[in-house]
Amino acid sequence: LALVAVVAGTICDPVPECADDPTTIARVVIPKVGRSQKACDVGAKWTDACVGDCLSSYASLSYSCAAFSSINTVWMGGPGGAIVKSPDSGVNWVVVQSNTTSDISSLSWPSATIGFAVGSSAALGKTVDGGATWTWRADLFDNRENQLHGIFFADEMHGWIVGSSSRIYRTIDGGVAWQVETWEAGRTFRGVHFANPRVGVVVGDDGFVIWSADGGMTWALRDIGMTVSMRAAHCVNDTHAFVAGYGGALFR
Repeated sequence: LALVAVVAGTICDPVPECADDPTTIARVVIPKVGRSQKACDVGAKWTDACVGDCLSSYASLSYSCAAFSSINTVWMGGPGGAIVKSPDSGVNWVVVQSNTTSDISSLSWPSATIGFAVGSSAALGKTVDGGATWTWRADLFDNRENQLHGIFFADEMHGWIVGSSSRIYRTIDGGVAWQVETWEAGRTFRGVHFANPRVGVVVGDDGFVIWSADGGMTWALRDIGMTVSMRAAHCVNDTHAFVAGYGGALFR
């Protein structure tokens, strides 16, 4: 586990060298205003990467999510349908035509060519050509009333979406059909992650953490002893997971 931090700043300085060594233990990208940050290894130096031209509108956006589609290719999503791509671990960035104006809140890449995104107005996007083109739908989500905050695919077939209205969506056919699972009324879910098609965790507001061992068909509540809003999760295996939230909250 790498301990990560966001360093304030808006000036796009030259990017220091950062060796892309195959023995690297931790490789983390953190979205921030106009740039991303990455750590090359545990406890080592940070490097900054500016998104596109430092004078462009994309360089001043606040990106809300990041995901790798391969060992070197990373994507970030942000407001107004902004999606940017780096083919070299954040050194250089290009703007991708996303074909949507929804604010992108989460990205997931089960393979180098197949990717998914969710955003405002219950937008669900998919690409099958490595992000060159995107198709979007909002027909499954109650006339766009449900806001989508997180998406994750364990492989090309098995995926989950979480959002407001206490709902968890599950697919077993690559996103063609989605089944809705409803938890307690009034819950807002923020993040989802599965270690495999069976075992995963969902987090949300008020310290909410639930665990599934059957692909999301049933869920069990996990008490973390705090009511802080949990925003992200990473399920390592059948028994271990990390969840993180506001105020530096981190649990395992």
